Amino acid sequence: MRRAAHVLMIVQLAVAGLALGTMVAPGFAVAQTPDDLDGDGVLNSLDNCPFDANANQLDADGDGLGNACDPRDDRDLDGDGDLNSSDNCPFAANANQLDSDGDGLGDVCDPRDDRDLDGDGVINASDNCPFTSNSDQADEDGDGAGNVCDPFSEMDLDSDGFPNHSDNCPFVSNVNQADTDGDGFGDECDSHVNAINEIPHEGAWLAGAAPNPSADRFKIRFVLPRDTRGTLGIFDLAGRRLRTLETGMLRAGEHATEWDGRTESGEVAPSGMYFCRLRADDGGFDQRLVKTR
Repeated sequence: MRRAAHVLMIVQLAVAGLALGTMVAPGFAVAQTPDDLDGDGVLNSLDNCPFDANANQLDADGDGLGNACDPRDDRDLDGDGDLNSSDNCPFAANANQLDSDGDGLGDVCDPRDDRDLDGDGVINASDNCPFTSNSDQADEDGDGAGNVCDPFSEMDLDSDGFPNHSDNCPFVSNVNQADTDGDGFGDECDSHVNAINEIPHEGAWLAGAAPNPSADRFKIRFVLPRDTRGTLGIFDLAGRRLRTLETGMLRAGEHATEWDGRTESGEVAPSGMYFCRLRADDGGFDQRLVKTR
């Protein structure tokens, strides 16, 4: 019965071919004939795409239908469970098919984030401060982080000769930068645990991250002037949250936590610049983190 159906198809193709005559297929030197309707040199009975010229007979997904007339690629090259024909990133596994900027290209293979989270007219992909509006993109210290979200990096709040970004105790003067226990925070900070609370501020503050830069571990301290709902997370420059470190009701006072350089799923984050973002009911703060290899 299967052979009969095959023969019937050939007869039908032959009849259709008689009506076509001997027109030459565009791009091919072989003329169309009843036995080769698309003029690609392959007989209809053997052609995996008899109405579209495809002399090479390519069939990438092996479903018996040639690439030239196959609207669906049934392979899954990246092994993420999504067929290539519907995968928004067919060469990099992304089972969740996330596409944050809605451009049809999955986040894992999208080099450009076309959103503008802070509404300043500069898309995240090129915004030097993607969470805080800064249309002028001013960056006085040239460190890649805009002034509006990098207000203290080059300042020396404790006047000890070390700018905040490299000071292991930025709020208490420590010219020798001694760190006896090697925890990344200077002895002066460790021995003045309440010193941070003496710094005048109105809302939540990030007291620093150390070491910074770091290859795999950042110890992060933050201060809350009162009990509050809050969240502390790690974000990439495109504005995507990589990890939540703290969330919920947080007590007033000084807090310490760590980021181990990994994403929420446990994958090691690549080297580059990130933001530690603290948000609470009464304010927020962003701290630049540099992750090295």
